Amino acid sequence: MSTVYLLCGQVASGKSTYARTLAEREGALILSGDELLLKLEDRCQGPAHQREMEERIQAYFLTLILQLQKLDVPCVLDHGYWYADARAQVLCFCADHHIPCEVIWVRCHEQTRKERLQARNARLSAIISSMRRCWHASTAGSSPRRMRISYGATHMTRGGKLRLALLACLMLFLLSPMALQARAGGGGSSGGGGGSSGGSSSHSSGHARGTSSPLSSLVSGGAFMLMAGAGGIIFAVHLHRKHSASRALLKQIDDQDYHWNEAVLDERVEKTYYAVQRAWSDRDLDALRAYLSTRLYGRWQVKLAFMEMNHEQNILQDIRLLKHKVVGVGDSRDDEQDFCWYYIKGRMVDYTIDTCSNQLIQGSTKPFSFEEYWRFQRQDGVFVLDEILQKDEISLDQFTDCSEALESARREKE
Repeated sequence: MSTVYLLCGQVASGKSTYARTLAEREGALILSGDELLLKLEDRCQGPAHQREMEERIQAYFLTLILQLQKLDVPCVLDHGYWYADARAQVLCFCADHHIPCEVIWVRCHEQTRKERLQARNARLSAIISSMRRCWHASTAGSSPRRMRISYGATHMTRGGKLRLALLACLMLFLLSPMALQARAGGGGSSGGGGGSSGGSSSHSSGHARGTSSPLSSLVSGGAFMLMAGAGGIIFAVHLHRKHSASRALLKQIDDQDYHWNEAVLDERVEKTYYAVQRAWSDRDLDALRAYLSTRLYGRWQVKLAFMEMNHEQNILQDIRLLKHKVVGVGDSRDDEQDFCWYYIKGRMVDYTIDTCSNQLIQGSTKPFSFEEYWRFQRQDGVFVLDEILQKDEISLDQFTDCSEALESARREKE
C-alpha cells in the first residue's frame, strides 16, 4: 500500500513548498485543496459556501486516495488540516481501508510566517489593482462588455496534465448530484454518488447533441441494458461459484467446531446486520459491544464523535437484509485468527439530518439497495464484525477458502 502524507500547519507556514519537495522525493501526487478552490471559485461567496466547498473537496480527495492506491501511487494532502476533526476524518478513513498514513506538521517562526502573509497579501492587492485598471481602461467611453482573455499555447508536463485531469473530474463531481451513504460501513467514497453523476452526465450529453432519433435512442438504450444485464449475470454466476466453494469447506470443518456450521454463521450475520444498523442510527455503540471487534468498535467511536461534533445524525429506516452468502473462509489452528467474509445485499432508507435544525443535509428519504462485503473475525470464541468493504472496493477473486488443519492432514497423507 502506498503512503498518504497528511500535511498540517497554519497559513503561510510553508506547507505547499514542503509538499512539492516531498512529492518529488517520494514520486507522489499533490492534492491541494486551496489550489483547486482557487481554480473553481472566481469570487468570494461567504464563509458558509467556502466551508461547503472545502467539505466536498475533502470528500472527493478520499475517493481519489482509493483510486491512487489501486495504482500504487502515494499522495500528499496539502489542505491545512489545522483542526482535529478534519485530521480525524482522514485518519479514520485510512485506517478503515488499511492505508498507511503519515502526519507531518509544518511549522516556522511566527515572525517569518507574518512576513510571508504580508508579502502574499501585497501581491494579491497588486493583482486586484491591475485587474481594476485594465477593466476601467477597456470600458472607458463605451458600454459595458465582456473581457476576453487569451492564453498562448504552453508546454504542459505530465504532472500538469494529471492535475488538469483531476481538476476536470473534481468539477464534474462538484456540479453533479451526490448520494453519499453515511450508514455504518457506507462510507460515501463509493456507490451511489458515482452512479448518480454518471446518469446526469449521460442525460445532458444527449440533449447537447440533439440529433439522436427515437430509434437510435432505443437501440443504444437497449444495448446499454443488455450490457448491464450481462454484467449482473456474470457477477451472479461468479458469486454462486464462490459461495459454493466456501460452503463445501464449511461442511468439512463444522464437525470439529460448531461455530463453522453454516446455519449458525448465517444466523449470527443476520443478527449482527440488524443490530449494527439500528445501533448506528440510534448512536448507541454500547449495544454493539457483543457484535463488533475491538478494532472496529474504536474506529466507529471516533466516527460517531465526529458526526456528533458536527451536529449530524444518520437516520436508517425500513432496514432489510435481502441476501447474505459466505464467500470466504479462513480456518486457523489458532481459533482467535479465524475469519470469514460475507456478501451482503441490503435495502433501507438512509439519510443524515442536522440535529439542531432537523433539516435533511445528506441522503434520501427513499429506500435504496446496496451491496457490501462484511468480514467477521473470531474474538473470545464468537464471530464479530471486523470490517466492511463496498462491492467496488474488492473483487470476489480476492476472497480465499483455507483450513490449516485440513491442509496439514492432506500433507501428512501425501
